[in-house]
Amino acid sequence: MKTISKVLALSLCLMASINTASAQPQRMTPEERAKIQTEALTKQLSLTKDQVAKVDSINLQYAKLNQEAFSKAGSDREAMRKSMTENQEKHKGAMKSVLTDEQFKKYEEWLKEQQQRMLNNRGGRR
Repeated sequence: MKTISKVLALSLCLMASINTASAQPQRMTPEERAKIQTEALTKQLSLTKDQVAKVDSINLQYAKLNQEAFSKAGSDREAMRKSMTENQEKHKGAMKSVLTDEQFKKYEEWLKEQQQRMLNNRGGRR
């Protein structure tokens, strides 16, 4: 009986550690972030094939810039926030040059939704 209890306890500990390890978020590469963002925008904005290629290139460029800003800033959150805000404004400008007026309006709405979703996921902390 003691052996069964020990095996059961060991199994529970092992399962708990596996669940904890798998629950750790993995950081996506800039390429993965750009791909996911482009796929979402393709659906949301009904992008043409030409627009998809341009949007993907823009998204990748700014995903890399944001990754670089994150890496350079280290623990200086204010520097990171400033750099990423600047990148976001430039990103919007690049997107505006590719999208129609109607698509850009939808894009801005999508950005607001994404920002709200992110705040909700973080518990609204800033």
